[in-house]
Amino acid sequence: MNQIVKNFIQKVIETHDSGHAREHSYRPALKELFETITELKVINEPKRSEYGTPDFVFLKNTVSKQKIV
Repeated sequence: MNQIVKNFIQKVIETHDSGHAREHSYRPALKELFETITELKVINEPKRSEYGTPDFVFLKNTVSKQKIV
């Protein structure tokens, strides 16, 4: 398994094992994974836009490329 994915899984496990994790607790690990594999700037919980309120926005040279809602 790729080391990038192993690191992501380990962070998710550590977060889960804390016993205090909720949905948003896992987002830092996911943000890091996205940035590593895409080489884009990833913003978690960006401001509302014409597309609604996405969980993440992906930027390249400060221009939005893709959003996950």
